[in-house]
Amino acid sequence: MAKPKRKHIKFLESILFGFGLSKLGKRFFKTIDKHLSFLKKHYLAFHVRYDKIRCMPVRNFPYMIHYQVKEKEKKISIKAVFSTYENPDKWEERGE
Repeated sequence: MAKPKRKHIKFLESILFGFGLSKLGKRFFKTIDKHLSFLKKHYLAFHVRYDKIRCMPVRNFPYMIHYQVKEKEKKISIKAVFSTYENPDKWEERGE
């Protein structure tokens, strides 16, 4: 599996840190980063939940990483980091 592009991670960092993260926010970002590193090596560790989308629970936070494995291109496509407290209909509303 290919490495995630650093520019994508930098973009996410700039968005998150633009909001003035608290200690909890920084811990959340570091946790997501660790989970993404795990997915680079173990992208098939989680089963398909719906529409070829796999979900990885985020440890210590009520979120799940929704991703798709694109085996032909050897890529992982992160679709969302979605709160488990949110109404699932928001997933449909957000569009692609």
